Amino acid sequence: MDEGFAAEFAAQVNDDLNTPRALALAWDLVKNDLPAPARKATLLHFDRVLGLRLAEWQPAATYVPDGILALVQQRQQARAAKRWQDADALRDHIVAAGYRVEDTPQGPQLRATGAR
Repeated sequence: MDEGFAAEFAAQVNDDLNTPRALALAWDLVKNDLPAPARKATLLHFDRVLGLRLAEWQPAATYVPDGILALVQQRQQARAAKRWQDADALRDHIVAAGYRVEDTPQGPQLRATGAR
């Protein structure tokens, strides 16, 4: 936890419960360059006052049809074999189905675009 942010948060809360300033400070914390574990711990400390139940939050699970996952796998195989035209064509099918493929060092990331 970052003591500087915690002290500033306490000062804002103790200043007639200045919630707008406390929330602005929380946003500043999220955008700060502190290490992620320090930001998280500090934000959870803030949440003891704010009561947003941030520790309970989970990202929404996304369902991806098996057919789309198969296209992504085929595209990865085409890329590995340097069959670039095939990989591009498979990407076009994936996009037409309403998904976007982002190539990352950890492998392809699939995101729904909502355009189906």
